[in-house]
Amino acid sequence: QLQKKFGNIFSLQNCWTNLVVLNGYKTVKEALAHKLEDFADRPHFPIYEHMGYGKNSEGKSHENGHSLIYGHVWKELRRFTLSTLRNFGMGKKSLEERVVEEAGFLCSAIKSEEGKSFDVHVLINNAVCNMICTIVFGDRFDYGDETFNKPSQLFQNSLNEETGFLPQLLNAVPILVRIPGLPQRVFQAQKELMDFIDTIIDEHMKTWDPAYTRDLTDVFLNEMEK
Repeated sequence: QLQKKFGNIFSLQNCWTNLVVLNGYKTVKEALAHKLEDFADRPHFPIYEHMGYGKNSEGKSHENGHSLIYGHVWKELRRFTLSTLRNFGMGKKSLEERVVEEAGFLCSAIKSEEGKSFDVHVLINNAVCNMICTIVFGDRFDYGDETFNKPSQLFQNSLNEETGFLPQLLNAVPILVRIPGLPQRVFQAQKELMDFIDTIIDEHMKTWDPAYTRDLTDVFLNEMEK
């Protein structure tokens, strides 16, 4: 209705936040393909700062009080990550073999249902998460492993949390994050997921050997030491 009234490009205000809305294929393509640098950024999320992610989590770098779109910090981290992922097989046959192997586990899990109806979304999530875990943490998990299923479910819950009404309200009215206990209640799954990842990293640090690289986490620890 707003598009019919105001056209493909219009602005509106969400509480104290000014928004620009783009509609239509040509308009969106012009913004994201032809004027990429002007739109290649993320909106400001006050809740991320409150949760301890920091301003750089938005993909921006802050220097001398100014916000730089995809600044030095982001570029360095991106360069390091892409270089490391290539060393672990991204874009190469070696990674393809891992994907095929995981696809075999996925097909076996589907076959074990013996034709009964079930939610395939869960199994596909497990397969994708296993590929990520293999590269980041150096190991895969059985689909029935509760240690694996818990963070997988927490990740899904955290995505649901971010798209809920309360998170959007907290972003629009940041002063509400100061209400005692409210952010913790709204983002319980995200906190538990971060705690789980912290535990894995702590275990990595206990067995970490700079001379032997197991996964992306080890490479990151090596880089931090420099």
